[in-house]
Amino acid sequence: MGRYGKSENALIDYSLADKQYIISKGDFEKVEEYCENECMGIKFLTNANFLRELVKILDELGVEPPFSIDNFKSEEFRKALKENGMLEKMEKQFGTKDIELVAKIVIKSTYNFLHKV
Repeated sequence: MGRYGKSENALIDYSLADKQYIISKGDFEKVEEYCENECMGIKFLTNANFLRELVKILDELGVEPPFSIDNFKSEEFRKALKENGMLEKMEKQFGTKDIELVAKIVIKSTYNFLHKV
């Protein structure tokens, strides 16, 4: 089942105000199911897939989940994004190189869709 153990373990744990956004590996599996079985909005798919790519980079860097916004803001993470072209992709897709802002957007968007908020 991978290095995370059970598929429902948290990959991302982010809090804003009084709201907590937890996204698990199981949630990403739901994304795949939804994409296969239902017609989803392009915005959701774009954001969820971008978030999945960001999580993959953190995983490749050896960062242990659950990930926080601080993980997305690290200099090591920014360097990895720059080296693999994701920083330029992010700027084209979201109009900014502000990793923290984009991470917050894609986390909230993915969470809200998956949990029908």
